[in-house]
Amino acid sequence: MVSMMKVGYLGPAGTFTHQAASLFFPRGVELLPFDNVGQIFEALHDGEIDFGVAAIDNTVEGPVLPTIDGLLNHPEVVAVGGTWLPIQFDAYALAGTEKFEVGTGHPHALAQVSRALKQFAVEPLAAASNGAGLANLTLGQIAFGPPGYAQLGVVTVAENVGDYPDAKTQFVLLSPRSTCGWDQSGASIGAQWATMLAITPGATGP
Repeated sequence: MVSMMKVGYLGPAGTFTHQAASLFFPRGVELLPFDNVGQIFEALHDGEIDFGVAAIDNTVEGPVLPTIDGLLNHPEVVAVGGTWLPIQFDAYALAGTEKFEVGTGHPHALAQVSRALKQFAVEPLAAASNGAGLANLTLGQIAFGPPGYAQLGVVTVAENVGDYPDAKTQFVLLSPRSTCGWDQSGASIGAQWATMLAITPGATGP
């Protein structure tokens, strides 16, 4: 019996990363949610998953540092593919909520819904992912996430609340170096490559 390929993504289900993973693998794989990007790199290192999907750049907020840090700190993991996903936000709340005090979402999301935060007069509360913010909704909270999330007990409060209607995020497909891309000697195994150059200063300060 052939085992199904396992693909890790920043979960839970319903995140933008989940959508990107579904673009890379429309069918025939097991999509596994992780709580943070670091766990995806560790799972790739340990051989628990075959591929990982993570955001690496956003047209509004710029580089996604946990993914870049993961690539720098895990030389045995490489990015072997990429895709761009349009980013739009709707606002959600638990059914029956009448007063809002907190707006929750991934930090990159909160930076792109400043007008909605002011409109609802709520304080921002960072979540590990937009999906986590939606999954952990409590009374008095608004969660910002992808369109179409409304489900049992969760209702759409407002649609298209993002500050930047043309915002996009780039997602990369991650793979162990030993199974795809360059081998340990540096020879190409046949993948088409682009190069990312990261420069880390020896000291920080003004």
